[in-house]
Amino acid sequence: PAAIALSRDPFPAISFGSYATLRGPIRHFRAFSAVPAIMISQTPRRIVPPPRPAIAWLLGAIIAAATTGVFWEAQYYGFFAADDNAYAEVSRFTQTGMNTPNLVAAFTGFHITNYHPMTLVSLMADRTLFGPGAAGYHRVNVALHVANTLLLLGLLRTMTASLWPAALAAALFGIHPLHVEPVVWISSRKDVLSTFFMLLTIGAYVGYVRTGSKLRYGLACPWFLLGLMSKQ
Repeated sequence: PAAIALSRDPFPAISFGSYATLRGPIRHFRAFSAVPAIMISQTPRRIVPPPRPAIAWLLGAIIAAATTGVFWEAQYYGFFAADDNAYAEVSRFTQTGMNTPNLVAAFTGFHITNYHPMTLVSLMADRTLFGPGAAGYHRVNVALHVANTLLLLGLLRTMTASLWPAALAAALFGIHPLHVEPVVWISSRKDVLSTFFMLLTIGAYVGYVRTGSKLRYGLACPWFLLGLMSKQ
């Protein structure tokens, strides 16, 4: 075993049994075998404690509030002429809301040359819960985007073990102007919904890689399938 002698001398003495000794300047180094001498700094290493969970929750709340504030006005918008009539305003799926014939049609056929049954199911649920107005559709789009932002924050923090860079990336994701179209446009429900399921997929797979849990792997598969069925 190594015997380490620490003193006021800036060059401490370190020996491995009777094999090697280092003291003072290099000229006093004596080696009796091939075992090298090691010089260890006497300066203690500064250990940075991890952020407290309360800080992560606080940052998540701030990011969620900021993202909601940016897109708050979306709930006062109406239906856009481009595709919103076919998806929400006069769509066969949203005129009657959630029912068995609509569910069967969503999963067995194409809608505007696209196959995305989960998007149609979510729009049908909006019609049933919030009525025929556009406000309910817009609010759900905003809620999904906020959820995606928080999922990204948690995912990046888990993958990198760094809270502040993860919070910065999530904040930029949440309030970036490029997200105006998928959040404000009702017909782009497919974008925020597929992102939601894909982030859940990545989170479950990361949990499987870190823990080896078969349950986590089993969760990743249905999340992935739902994501595929949300985007054409």
